[in-house]
Amino acid sequence: MELLAEAQGAPNYVGAAKVMRAINLALLVNAWNNVPYTDAFFAQTIKPTYDNGQQLYTEIFTLLTDGIAKLQETPSALTMGADDFMFGGNLPRWIKTAHALRARYLNHLSKTSAYNPDDVLAAIANGLASNADNAKVNYTTAVWNPWGSVAVNQAGLTLDGWISEQIVQAMDGTSFGVVDPRMIFMFSRTRHGNFRGTKNGAGRDPDVVDLRLDASTLVEASYYANRTSPVLVMTYAEQKFIEAEAYLAKGAAFKPQAYAAYLAGIGAHMDMLGVATVDKDTYINDPVVSVGDANITLALVMKEKYVAMFLDPETWNDARRYNFQYTDMTIPVGLNPELNGQFSRRLQYPSSEFATNSANVPEVNLLDRIWWDQN
Repeated sequence: MELLAEAQGAPNYVGAAKVMRAINLALLVNAWNNVPYTDAFFAQTIKPTYDNGQQLYTEIFTLLTDGIAKLQETPSALTMGADDFMFGGNLPRWIKTAHALRARYLNHLSKTSAYNPDDVLAAIANGLASNADNAKVNYTTAVWNPWGSVAVNQAGLTLDGWISEQIVQAMDGTSFGVVDPRMIFMFSRTRHGNFRGTKNGAGRDPDVVDLRLDASTLVEASYYANRTSPVLVMTYAEQKFIEAEAYLAKGAAFKPQAYAAYLAGIGAHMDMLGVATVDKDTYINDPVVSVGDANITLALVMKEKYVAMFLDPETWNDARRYNFQYTDMTIPVGLNPELNGQFSRRLQYPSSEFATNSANVPEVNLLDRIWWDQN
């Protein structure tokens, strides 16, 4: 797409392509660290070398910078429109998304010497202005949302999509003493009228007779798992939690700004889901949530971001940056013995790489940290 757009004088398509390349390159680096990139786009290179993950983050920021510049150019041909299934050719929204993504990736550096909260906040200043700017991929009844496929399979007894007890307990009052009204928008009640999570790695509890009805699952009635639900790429709620974290990193004098961004992030997520105003206000005004400027902490920000990033791969990035310190978060039952009772820090490379490109595949284990996960 990028090469064709360059050849045809369509800079806005070049810009969108660069932003999408940045998103996908970040997904790769965050999962595997070193990955093929400079050698990866040529058919004649069947055994590509692996690029350094830290250096690839520089490439991510370059792609976003160049993408923004191209999106701001006046096209001489091929104007984006209905073929843009995220924004319908709305270039300002593409530009805002690119800035918001820059804030996300800058925030990933929070455990490194390169982290600068002012850089994060500068990117946010040009980012999303409200939920109306949320970047999302829309689906139709002809092309289903992948999570919608899981919900349909679950309903048809191809069992999948159970909900971890850890997020249920973070929301049902068990861990924090306040009931979160977002649960019904995210997963199902059981036939007993309550919400029940599944213990990670443990399989079915003896008293769970029907896995569709006795445990909470993804269902089509939820916001995320209808067959026509959007898949979220970047949201205003996520941006507000990034903002809160950046202000906290600047020191105690900036706690009021951090607290305001934290509350705004909760409200934005609830509004996106469609939570009733009375339920939203009841939750936000609970003293467990509305702790005041002086008492805002990173733990509170990360807990609320954990909920707001439901089903998003960013949750694992946050968990590693936060060293899995969430309240009541425990390792799965039957954990891989190679992990020595610890959470996984990365993915292993695919077996196909060992079979076809063994000379270049780095030797790693699941406890090896990616470059920004330093301590």
